[in-house]
Amino acid sequence: MLAVNRELVGLGHQVTALLPHAEGADVSEIVDGVHIERFRYFFPASLQRLCYNGGILPNLRRSWWARFNLPFFVLAQASAVARMAASKRYDLIHCHWLITSGLMGAFFAGIGKAPLVVTAHGSDVFTENSLFKTLDRFVLGRCCACTVNSQRSGEKVSRINPSARIVPVPMGVYP
Repeated sequence: MLAVNRELVGLGHQVTALLPHAEGADVSEIVDGVHIERFRYFFPASLQRLCYNGGILPNLRRSWWARFNLPFFVLAQASAVARMAASKRYDLIHCHWLITSGLMGAFFAGIGKAPLVVTAHGSDVFTENSLFKTLDRFVLGRCCACTVNSQRSGEKVSRINPSARIVPVPMGVYP
């Protein structure tokens, strides 16, 4: 994602990325013109086990400690998104993954009146969990567009919410 954000900065856009904190990382920094804000979700930072190192879903499967981090992660992310939405004027909010980022965007994008775009990467829509499907429907009903990385993901999003505006954007690589 840094490459995409770097290109947007190169085109003259101001870009702020909100990310989960990782041990040893700065809470706020600018990398290649991209403003990066990281939210801490557990203290001390060495006990943040939900994100990175394989991703949230694999970490949840293999670690009870990551599962314990989950409610703190959701609350910290909600707080960070609400604070950012209330404090700045954004032209667009783009959330990757329908849950949890897209859910936070659906709740808080209206604070600053910014349109919401979500990206479904795959595993967030290929679940049979009824709660997740309900939350996915909620998010898709509140975004102006949903980008997907494959035709198959787009078909799945369309089944979850037939009125969703789906825009295929294959994942690329930085050359």
